[in-house]
Amino acid sequence: MALEVQRNVQLRNQIAQVEFRLVQLERHNQKLSEELQLAADPRYREGLIRQMGYVHKDELLLLNTPAGGSPSN
Repeated sequence: MALEVQRNVQLRNQIAQVEFRLVQLERHNQKLSEELQLAADPRYREGLIRQMGYVHKDELLLLNTPAGGSPSN
């Protein structure tokens, strides 16, 4: 009888862990779906590229440096 109780408790713990992981994966999947929808928008992609520091061929990139300082890497 004690062995059955122990197995029951272990199985319930495993079920709880799996359910928790399932919720995490569903949230992650939702985030990826939203990101995929955003990626279809060219303005969103351009914004990401600009955040990375890229500019168009006809644009000039100006660095803002603190007074008396040099650009940091």
